[in-house]
Amino acid sequence: ARLDDLKTLNIWGCISISSVSLQLLLRYLNKFKVLGLNRMNDLKDYALVGLENCKEIRTFEISGSTSITDSGIKDIGFPSIRSLNLQMCTSGLKSLTLCDLPQISEDSIVQIIARLDDLK
Repeated sequence: ARLDDLKTLNIWGCISISSVSLQLLLRYLNKFKVLGLNRMNDLKDYALVGLENCKEIRTFEISGSTSITDSGIKDIGFPSIRSLNLQMCTSGLKSLTLCDLPQISEDSIVQIIARLDDLK
């Protein structure tokens, strides 16, 4: 089987995958519908650059990946996203841009904002 049609990838807590490796992975494998990067504490913002090529993502989870900052998620657009999990990544988050997310309801946005004490 070829990996270029992989639809789900969950690398929850996988400390052996570096930011560089993830960046390369996302560049070449970009047909994900579900992508879980939970609890990858050493994940750096630049690793998420490859997400711009993942146009089919419906569920994106990055909870507990505490090294991700505003700049890591601010420019990512997911035209088909239905679920976004930033739990435990929001401590000190001062800016959050939610653009091009037609499937995200106003209620969901209100719930996200309610948990972000430092948001300006």
